[in-house]
This record gives sequence, C-alpha cells and structure tokens, in this order.
Amino acid sequence: MHFMHTANSDKPVAAFSLDVIISVGSRIKSREGTQFRIWANKILKEYLIKGYSINESQLKAQTEQLAGLKNTVNLISHVLVNKQLSSDEATGLLEVVTDYEYA
Repeated sequence: MHFMHTANSDKPVAAFSLDVIISVGSRIKSREGTQFRIWANKILKEYLIKGYSINESQLKAQTEQLAGLKNTVNLISHVLVNKQLSSDEATGLLEVVTDYEYA
C-alpha cells in the first residue's frame, strides 16, 4: 500500500496494487470473496473486450461543463447580433470568455 494525492485535494489516498487485491480476493472463502471474484472477472472481461474504461462521474461533469460553455457561446452570439458593443463592453466580453476558457 502506498499513498498518493489526487487533483483538487490535500488528503492522501491509499492506493493498493491491483495484483494484491485480486490475489487476496481470490483466496477468501466466503460469500463476499465469491461476489468479489464475480465482480472482478466481469469488470476485467469488459475492459479486455472494450479496450477502455469510462469514468462516469467525470464524463457527466464534462458534459455539464460543455453544456454551460454552449450556453455562454449562444448568449455571446445573441449579444453580438442584437447590440452594437462599445470598446469597453467588447473588452469585458472578451475577458469573460478568456476567464471561462481557463476555468
């Protein structure tokens, strides 16, 4: 076991070797051990067949972020089409877009 840090967190997270987890899980003679082996085999088979894995929560967060970006672009487009902007307004709008890009 070793500790590592994740993004946006100061707390260390314990990380275990996959080999150790599977090795220990395959030696446990209990209902939980059997359930673990069924789950592990299903997940590993899925990874082998697909060739990739998906982090559902990260995908959802990125989808929401993309939707927010689309709404911002639509709003900016609407403002640009319907209003003549002064130099200060155009600069402010550009700053908002630039700040949003880095967020």
